[in-house]
Amino acid sequence: MRIRECRVAGQISLALVPEGPIGASLLQSVFNHARQYVVESFGHGLSGAEGRQLFELLHRDVDATEHRVYAINLHNGVSKVIGFVTLGLGYSHWDGGYIHFMVLDERYRGQGYAGRAVQLLEEIARAETSKMRLKAYPPESEVVNFWCALGYVQTGRFPVSFEPLEGAPSEYTMLEKHFTPS
Repeated sequence: MRIRECRVAGQISLALVPEGPIGASLLQSVFNHARQYVVESFGHGLSGAEGRQLFELLHRDVDATEHRVYAINLHNGVSKVIGFVTLGLGYSHWDGGYIHFMVLDERYRGQGYAGRAVQLLEEIARAETSKMRLKAYPPESEVVNFWCALGYVQTGRFPVSFEPLEGAPSEYTMLEKHFTPS
């Protein structure tokens, strides 16, 4: 099964990841290069997750009527999946989109790829909503600074829904961004 390309910006593209063995394998390969980031950013280890389990973790948002996983592809002579980002849509309590996970292979951080991937995701979301929301963890971190630099505004802090690592914060920061009409 071929992955359908969705949006392209320079060397980065987003592609909707199909459920099944191919999609699970793609996500697992990125996850293998981002385990420490996942622990630091989400406050828990997903080290037992493999393939199908990882897809299930990414689709846990039971409130969304639609949940999509996009591969972040780097095109620099060859195409390579370097991360993934999720988008939830269709909430009864929120009329916007929701970014649940964004994971980038540690070897490709600090080069602007994550910011471009978010811009592509926002282009996709704009067709269906006028605002986005996400939770950032830990609340005082470079993760929050990254999202604020992309125009997201902190709207509050809320208790985490998982058991944080010992000594880790027990709250996350909620961030939102409203899109300007085209």
